[in-house]
This record gives sequence, C-alpha cells and structure tokens, in this order.
Amino acid sequence: HERIHTRRPYHVDGADKYSQDDDLVNLEVLDEDTIIHQLQKRYADLQIYTYVGDILIALNPFQNLSIYSPQFSKLYHGMKRSSNPPHIFASADAAYQSMVTFSKDQCIIISGESGAGKTESAHLIVQHLTFLGKANNRALREKILQVNPLVEAFGNACTAINDNSSRFGKYLEMMFTPTGAVMGAKISEYLLEKSRVIKQAVYIDNETGRVMHDIVTKDSYGRQFEAIQHCFRIIGFTDEEVYSVYRILTGILNTGNIEFAAISSQHQTDKSEVPNPEALDNDIFGFENFARNSFEQLCINIANEQIQFYFNQHIFALEQMEYQNEGIDAATVEYEDNRPLLDMFLQKPMGLLSLLDEESRFPQATDLTLVDKFEDNLRCKYFWRPKGVELSFGIQHYAGKVLYDASTFLEKNRDTLPADIVVVLRTSENKLLQQLFSSPLTKTGTFCNSFAYFATFSATSPFENLAASGQNSAFQLLLLLKVS
Repeated sequence: HERIHTRRPYHVDGADKYSQDDDLVNLEVLDEDTIIHQLQKRYADLQIYTYVGDILIALNPFQNLSIYSPQFSKLYHGMKRSSNPPHIFASADAAYQSMVTFSKDQCIIISGESGAGKTESAHLIVQHLTFLGKANNRALREKILQVNPLVEAFGNACTAINDNSSRFGKYLEMMFTPTGAVMGAKISEYLLEKSRVIKQAVYIDNETGRVMHDIVTKDSYGRQFEAIQHCFRIIGFTDEEVYSVYRILTGILNTGNIEFAAISSQHQTDKSEVPNPEALDNDIFGFENFARNSFEQLCINIANEQIQFYFNQHIFALEQMEYQNEGIDAATVEYEDNRPLLDMFLQKPMGLLSLLDEESRFPQATDLTLVDKFEDNLRCKYFWRPKGVELSFGIQHYAGKVLYDASTFLEKNRDTLPADIVVVLRTSENKLLQQLFSSPLTKTGTFCNSFAYFATFSATSPFENLAASGQNSAFQLLLLLKVS
C-alpha cells in the first residue's frame, strides 16, 4: 500500500540553494502565461513555494512534504532570503527579524481560494514563530500551537470542494518581549457562519446518509477527534470542562432542530407549539430584505450599515488621504458616504434607536405611537412612511430600500433576559454554565465585566472584537481564559 513517488525530493544543499526562477520578478517577461508556466514547472519538481518580490506564492501539494521539521526551522533562522529556496518559514523569519530589529509590529496576510492551503499555512507560520521566539515557558508555546486547531474544530466545516473549510475569518496576534521571546497570543474570530449550527447543507445531509455514515465509521475522523481532545488537554481544560462544552453544544444543536409556532384562539395568543421536529430552513446574516421585515432585520441592517461605513473609511477615505500625503498621483474614487444615515440611527437623543428606547419606557406606548414618533422626529430623506399602512415605515439603506413592519417592535425591544432565568443558569448543575453567568450581565444577557479577568494578558482585551459582534460563547470565553 505504499505510494511510489517519482518526483525528486525537496533539498537545499549544493547549487540548488537559490536560483533565478525562485523569484519571478527576475523574469524578462512577467505576464500571466509566463507565471503559470514557471509555477507548473516548479510544482512538477515539488517546488511549491515561489517568490514574486515580497509575496510568497504557495501551491497546495495535497500530500505531506518533509520540509517543515526542526531541521528546516534552523535552516531558515536569521538567514538572507537568497541563501535558501523559497519557503514559508523564510516569510515568517523575515517578519520576526524586522520586528526585533526595528521594534515595530509586523503583519502577515494569507489569502487564497477555498482549499488553497490557507489554514495549513497559518499553522506553519505560528510553528516557525514559536521556534524563533523560544521562551522559557514550554507549556505556553504548546498552548499557542494548539489554539488554532481547536478554534478550527468549532469553526471549520465540510464543503463541496474542501473537507476542512474555515467558515469564519480569524485574526491571530502573537506577543513578544523586546528581545524577541514569545510571551502570549490571542485569537479573534469574525463572520462566523452561524447558519451551520442549525442546518446542514444538502450535499452533507443527503437521502442516503452516506456522508454522515462515513463520519461515524471512518478511523480518520476518530483520529481527528482524539487530536481535538489532545488540544483541550494541552491548553488546560479539565475533563469536566470539556464534557460541559460538549453538553452545551449538544443542547444548542438540539434546540436548533425545534420549530415554534403560535397557537391563536378567540381569547388568547400567548401559547406556542412545536409543529414538527425538522430543522429550520434558513439562520441568516448580512443585509436582509424579505417580504416582511421586523425588528430583527432592522438590527441586522443597522449593523451592516456600520460595517459598510468602516469599509468606506478604510478602503476609500483613509487610503486616498495617505496617497495625498505621499504625493501619489491617483484618481479620486467617488463613493457614497453613509455617515448621515448612521447618524439618523445612532445619534442621541433624537436618533431612531434612542426614540425606540424612549418609547419602550412608556407603559401606555404602542407600536402605532412608536411609528408616529419616528415620523415626527426623523425628518430626513432616509426615512419615509407609506400611505395607508399604519404600522409600517421605510428606510433608504446603503444597499437599498427596506419596508419594515413595526408590529411587536416595542415588545421585542423590551425582551430582556428575565431575572429568574439568570438565577436558574447561575444555579445550574453544569459548572461551566455557572461560571459563564456568574459575571454581571446586561439586560439582554451579554457579559459586562468579563474583560477584567484578562487585563494582565495584553494591553487590549482579547474580547473586544468578540463583544462587538455579540460572540460570547462558552467555548470562546474559556479558550481565551486558558491561553492567558
């Protein structure tokens, strides 16, 4: 069952240490056809790395190569780039040496299509950086190396073209002493595909059940699960905490299979039933415009407006300002600034959200009085009220017009986490849930002061990005606790 490899092995001794073809910038003609030809020729010789100036191109070999051992880490430690063939360790070493020499933060961006090898490249960069920044605390180095695989176990999924596709973006930050010794790390995730929590794609949840059968029976999946168990142990989770994580995940997944519907009668409408046990059809993020748009769509679309504003500022406004400061002759890109629309939503005391909170405090207020208040105070081109529909209002968003049904707006805005539910969670037999809800909470159930426990870890809280996106899961909280 052995495979015969006819390709020559990757080696770095003798005259093959560095050649002109290692950097495509040296080519006389640098067009698409020439680049592809050179990459194909190198790939056939298992030369999967190629430079284009400061950029490193990596081609996924779809096999294990013996070029990431400690021997190779030593080979790419503090050496000139021309001393050895292109390698991802060389890119990591260049960033590390610049950080130590100039005492300036460095950033490595990994991009590529699904299945290109971004996740594995991130692992290799962290591996080499921990080698370069050897600290006395070996346990810390092991924790840093295990954080990525553990996060990916919760955030990666099978797709049609990639069995281990990252369904989220991540930002890993490593901290070093002035002398270059690694002292800590933190990881932030964003744009997590929450819809996969409650629904499997059709090609996975197929009629034959073949995919799920393979997952249950194949030894490779068992080994992957054992690897995750190992990650938990290295980072410092107790067996009880790991068991709690699995129990909570089970509860979340089972809850996602339940569908609720209201039972209406002549006298009351405050009962509900589960019409069927099937999973919900759609859990959606991004700009939303449905046949009926309610409070949830308004919240999502306001968040989307804020993301759009951030994008506008960093991609257009700040970049163009930098061009001007450096005297670069570049054409000005025209774009629509959505700041006035955000002001309509967020300004105090007369913004839409402030008006909503104000009306929610009045016991006699109704959804109709809320829409009347909007119409009286939001006098701008972004807001309108259609004629003949009392409980509706429209917003001209950056992405288009949306008509909102204001029914139940006040009820949903007043929907806070009941005190008795908090008491139940804080007295749960599950110790992990007790820990999570022992911290002070906001009215909606998010954590207020959980940042304080991590003040000694870094200058900025590892929860800042998570808090902004509402991601306060048990796993993330404990993961960052253990790493720190």
